[in-house]
Amino acid sequence: TKGAFRKSFSDDTFPVLATKPWVKHLSSSSLPATTEGLVMTSKADTKIIGYDVSCQFADALVTLPSAAALGGQASSPSSTNPAVGFTASSSHAGVELDFSEVPLSRRPRLKRTVISTTNGPVDITSALFGSEGVDISTELGEVVVEDSSAICDENSIGEAGAGIILSTNKGSVDVDGCSFYDCDVSASGAASLLRFASSRVENRLGGGKVTLSSVKGLIQMEDSYAQVFDVKGEEGSVRATNITAGEALKVATTSGSISLLGITMSQRAVVQVETSTGAVRLHFTKFAGIISIVSGGDIACLGAGFDGAAPCSTLTHLPGGISVVEQATANCASRGTCPYGSELSVSSTLGSVTISMDAWTPPS
Repeated sequence: TKGAFRKSFSDDTFPVLATKPWVKHLSSSSLPATTEGLVMTSKADTKIIGYDVSCQFADALVTLPSAAALGGQASSPSSTNPAVGFTASSSHAGVELDFSEVPLSRRPRLKRTVISTTNGPVDITSALFGSEGVDISTELGEVVVEDSSAICDENSIGEAGAGIILSTNKGSVDVDGCSFYDCDVSASGAASLLRFASSRVENRLGGGKVTLSSVKGLIQMEDSYAQVFDVKGEEGSVRATNITAGEALKVATTSGSISLLGITMSQRAVVQVETSTGAVRLHFTKFAGIISIVSGGDIACLGAGFDGAAPCSTLTHLPGGISVVEQATANCASRGTCPYGSELSVSSTLGSVTISMDAWTPPS
């Protein structure tokens, strides 16, 4: 068989091997207004002994009408903005939405965006999302959303399937340089890296929420704002630098460490940090209020923001080597405002807890 196969390559009758892209360009003039779906199929392949040896691929390019042709960029359930859906059924096929070369005023706002792949990546750049949000899922591929924005329907907040939903099993999710208004954001993975950077989530009526959840893998947040951060990991670690939470910051892991540095909390915000075996390291640039700590490891309270010379020196010892700081305070005792400030609670069953507080005077 090997000899016959080798001979067929040198045979003059052997078909020419070539990459044969199948490209279909659909412009605003050729795309009917009533179009509901496009199925892209490749040309006939070249097979030898049942194997495709043509290095063949399919490439579908869809060009949407401009914002002006669609009646503008307003985001509402009654808008004429297009809804787009892409399913990459081939194992390694991916989807790319790139509006970076389109002037902002001409970019169409996508009323609803649904994308699904198996192993292929999903890359979205400079997109405008609309009232019905985004749902992107992949098994092994990575999901990247950058320099994009969304305005969702405020009446759908909290409903199943609403907002921005990004999920992968063993790939990664990376959100960078985005803004979401009236859209809760959810990113989840099994054995995955989740990253939320240089982005903002805000709802007009409050409660703009970022939910990050992973079974195994690192969860990372950088230079971002949300009214609520809700972060859950099992065996992975959680790291954050320079984030601001308007209402709440909740982080929980089972065995991973937690490192939250350069954190800013608004007045009357809630911070909850929990882990079973991981170490906890927290640094707040702006926090004023009451602090409680439960730990089976060492406890250290550092920084000029803590009220009193030894803020965590009074400990209550419980069975099992658990130590409790029932109530320390930061940046509030001298003004008598501690009961009206923020609340921080930290729990680590076996790990150490280190909290650093910068001095800060809250606005009156």
